[in-house]
Amino acid sequence: MAIDVTSLNSSRQQGHGQRTGKTRAMQYYQAAIERWRDAEELQKNGRYQASIYLGGYVIEFNLKYIICIKNDIIYIEDLESRIDSQERENNRRISRGKTGHNLEFLVRTAKIEAQIYSEPLLHKSFVIVNNWDVAMRYSPHPETRDYADRFLSAVEVLKAWLLAQAY
Repeated sequence: MAIDVTSLNSSRQQGHGQRTGKTRAMQYYQAAIERWRDAEELQKNGRYQASIYLGGYVIEFNLKYIICIKNDIIYIEDLESRIDSQERENNRRISRGKTGHNLEFLVRTAKIEAQIYSEPLLHKSFVIVNNWDVAMRYSPHPETRDYADRFLSAVEVLKAWLLAQAY
């Protein structure tokens, strides 16, 4: 008996509160909480590279959540309808591809770079976290505990500040 995978995927996406292929703002928020828990557990268990990898997503997801909140949109893709044609191509990629993982680009899109760069602790934390790249998942070289500690401390500083900006 054949299973219609198309309808299964469609039902699954809609069942998790998604419009086909799009993520709701609250899902970014909830995913950030879960990835933070995962990152902490991985760090405790000596899985430093994986903890850093997931820690970067904590910041990415919080930035995307803030972009949605500040622009009063549910789906980050809806930002496209609010910008002029010059910016449209760059912002179209917020949720997909390398641009969607570029923390500096997301900070600019959220319009919070002035605050981050003017506050020394935030700036220092952002410099550390901004070294994150999704390509690190391919690296066979493990990170050190010291670097993971510094990275996750920076994530903790930024995530607390970012969430305060949402309200």
